[in-house]
Amino acid sequence: MAIKPSDAIAILSIVVSTLLGFAVIKSGYEAWESGSIPPKKVEYSIFSAQDPLEDFPDEPKELSVQIRSGNETLSRVWAVQTFLTNEGKSPILPSDIFEPFSINVDHPWRIVAVSNNKTWSKYAVRAKWKRESDQSYSMLPALMNPNDLVSATVYLTLIDGEKINKETKPKLSWVARVSNLDKINEKEEKSYLKPPLGPDISITHEGWAVIFLVILFFCQIALSTLLISTKIVAEFQTLKFAIILAILGTINLCASESLTTFIFPSRFSYLMGSAFWMNFPILLINYGLFFYLYTLKPKPTK
Repeated sequence: MAIKPSDAIAILSIVVSTLLGFAVIKSGYEAWESGSIPPKKVEYSIFSAQDPLEDFPDEPKELSVQIRSGNETLSRVWAVQTFLTNEGKSPILPSDIFEPFSINVDHPWRIVAVSNNKTWSKYAVRAKWKRESDQSYSMLPALMNPNDLVSATVYLTLIDGEKINKETKPKLSWVARVSNLDKINEKEEKSYLKPPLGPDISITHEGWAVIFLVILFFCQIALSTLLISTKIVAEFQTLKFAIILAILGTINLCASESLTTFIFPSRFSYLMGSAFWMNFPILLINYGLFFYLYTLKPKPTK
């Protein structure tokens, strides 16, 4: 079964129309969703409390460590990592903030200090912190553009006489009153520290990026089927056709993901960058194969 040139033009027209339709629908939906005043979206993540001195050796006896806050000696201190991210499509201006972003902790914990995490200092907002009470620290109003990140380390201690147990684990939360912000949503904690079972490769896509990836893959697999049937194997019902399509389809899938990474970078791409050496070569291979197959002479049909 061979595909005629007129059929090839029709398939290519469908592919182009699908991509253009996706762009029109996406832009129209975003315009409708945002309205005259785009809503703001802020999310936060909190990682489990860690005792920095938990593994400190008891020996030798003459070696000891003291942690002081002012004139007070603290028996133990826990450190909690937290991230606040502007996930919306509009910036948060200082004038939009009516009650500042604040980190709070429940009794019987109290906050000793809050500092910006130096690991993310190159990418994160340089927040300035103010003590409000033993259970609350606020961030002075600052500009937060879309995908901007606040990374903070919160140092906690227990109120005198309290002992830590499962019920007294610190529960941190973020609160604020910001123009056109409904609430601050908490993300589920994920263990980013667990090593992967296989190669150190991670893929993160969400929202429109997933829809774009799926549409792009099906368009590319349709083009691959067209080129293989007209340039290499004229018959669909052959093992050779299936093997070639499986190989080219796998390359199409990888290339679709790589192109999506460049067009729709995730928040981690903004922070740490994309693996250019891993994504760009597969794009060259994919579209290089398309060009090569296109230049081949059509397969004669019986």
